[in-house]
Amino acid sequence: MAQIANHIQLTKNPDLASKLERMARRLFPFVELDQGLVHPAFPQTVLSFWLLTDEQLESLAKFYHQKTLNRYTDLYPCKITWRHNMSREEKRCEMGKFIGLPARDLCIQ
Repeated sequence: MAQIANHIQLTKNPDLASKLERMARRLFPFVELDQGLVHPAFPQTVLSFWLLTDEQLESLAKFYHQKTLNRYTDLYPCKITWRHNMSREEKRCEMGKFIGLPARDLCIQ
């Protein structure tokens, strides 16, 4: 019965339904180029991307060779600029670009 009520609520608010669908979208993890591993905090959905902490964002940038430049940095599809004084939201935006999120998923709406 609760599922029916939820469906009725979503059909009354198509914007909410659309947002929930986008947040539930699965993400495919990046493999780190040096060892071929996936970072344990790599987000599995768009929602989990939005829940990453500052520490996790820093760790992801380091793991995928974007924080400390080395021979692998430029080999990823989208190199990002990681500065030491970035806000959490700037880090999130850069990491979203790095993992290939569309622009609409990088902004709070």
